[in-house]
Amino acid sequence: MMKLKVSSPAELISAVPFLIGFHPADSLTVVAMRGPEIAFAVRADLPELGAPAEEAKAAVLHLASVVIRQQVQAVAIIGYGDKERVTPAVLRVSDAFRRVGLVIIEELRVEDGRFWSFLCSDRACCPPQGQPCDPPDSVVAAEATFAGAVALPSREMFAAQVTPVSGDDRTAMTAATARAVLRLATLAAADFAPSESDPSESVAPDVAPSESVPLGTVSLGIVPLESAPLESVSGPKGVAACTDDGEPTRAAARAPGRASDGPVAGPASGTNPGPGPAQDEVPFLADETRFFQRVRRAGRKAVREAERCYRSGGRLPDDEIAWLGLLLLHVPVRDYAWTRTRTEEWELGLWSDVVRRVEPAYVPAPASLLAFVAWRSGSGVLASVAVERALDEQGDYSLAMLVHQALVNGVHPAVLDGWPAVAGAPELPRDPEDDPDSGPEPHAQPDCGTPGRPLPADSPERATHVERATRPRISHRVSRHRI
Repeated sequence: MMKLKVSSPAELISAVPFLIGFHPADSLTVVAMRGPEIAFAVRADLPELGAPAEEAKAAVLHLASVVIRQQVQAVAIIGYGDKERVTPAVLRVSDAFRRVGLVIIEELRVEDGRFWSFLCSDRACCPPQGQPCDPPDSVVAAEATFAGAVALPSREMFAAQVTPVSGDDRTAMTAATARAVLRLATLAAADFAPSESDPSESVAPDVAPSESVPLGTVSLGIVPLESAPLESVSGPKGVAACTDDGEPTRAAARAPGRASDGPVAGPASGTNPGPGPAQDEVPFLADETRFFQRVRRAGRKAVREAERCYRSGGRLPDDEIAWLGLLLLHVPVRDYAWTRTRTEEWELGLWSDVVRRVEPAYVPAPASLLAFVAWRSGSGVLASVAVERALDEQGDYSLAMLVHQALVNGVHPAVLDGWPAVAGAPELPRDPEDDPDSGPEPHAQPDCGTPGRPLPADSPERATHVERATRPRISHRVSRHRI
């Protein structure tokens, strides 16, 4: 565990970017302490000038409530920005802390490389023009960087990690998605053309979307994946709501829209709704149970292969990314990937790569998985932008909403230590045909693309979450005006 000694307000300010992962601007940050160590830091946007008083007050008090619930002993409050926005926010949150008996170690405002203290009235110590902040290459910053901590220039750099690919990369992924949809069709077609080979291994020929079925639609009597809902039942208590591993009931097709939680078989668009199928029509799936078993089997295999690939520093080709994204629409496949997550750096690389490359309709599942891994890894900012990306595509996606609530309420990732074997949670349903596999294989050599990921493009995004970081602890000494 990394430890940095912080003995002054300037050093604390130098440490904050490494606590939250980026250099804050127009932000209200609270660093919370238990005993001699920093327990965590949280950040929220400053209320806008001219915002209604009740709205501005509610935003600040929510930040205070997140900290108070964690039963800390002392806090330091730092506002970043101009005086008109910072001062009321700092005073409101400070008043909330004092009412519950928290010790306020320091209240600071930072702007243009200088800081001012709200607690110190000694002009010799804190002159009207403020005190200079430590330079970017300060001792604290150097020690943190040497220990492996990272402070990105801004929050937008995190948003860039989930920004969709564009240009030729997007064109290639659109074509790969069309091939993946046709590949899924072979699972349904297997009942009509039995083969010794595993139908999930089949890859559709290179066909541009315009030359085949519409993107997201398969023939052979399957409802478009974007429009096929699954019945949901409660998952593990306190963990999530998800479908079980039994077979879903047949759902009525709706008009094509966003990605649902899973694929469902149904009559093909434009077929005769009469009592009997026409001679030249492909009949409804002869065995839905067998089809969903194949989908789950293919999904589990795709998840394991992706894990092996990124664990070894590789990168999946477009066809395999599209195939994985398509199979993650089926909730049992997504939950299989979910229960296998840990807090490894390569997992962040895997799911951020999938989020950036899949078609927008397929984003909610991998974005939610990325958010969950990021939250458990202590990167609240990355978790926040991943949740926003998922909910932008599907506002009621259950796993994204679950992580969103954990972020908004400041839930500590330690509550899921030992995941997925969390105390008090029942075991997730298991497919009887699933091959035993307790986790990613550490030494497997995958057949995947070249190492590395494309550099993300910058993208503006919005901040709606209180962001909490549980990064390396920093010891501190406390005196009258020393931290």
